[in-house]
Amino acid sequence: VYVADFYNHRVQVFDAAGKYLKQWGEQGDEQGQFDGPTALAVDQAGDIYVVDWTNRRIQKFSGDQK
Repeated sequence: VYVADFYNHRVQVFDAAGKYLKQWGEQGDEQGQFDGPTALAVDQAGDIYVVDWTNRRIQKFSGDQK
């Protein structure tokens, strides 16, 4: 389960039982940084798209980057 954590400027990852696995991101406007991530989607290849609200962009992360 991927969670867009708006106020902490990161994406958190949990397993199916709700156990915390990892996180990535920090506040900023560079690649891999967020300023208010609000939504995300995963495509068939396992790539993750994160909507970064304040920076008005969508960032793509490949399966090996996450």
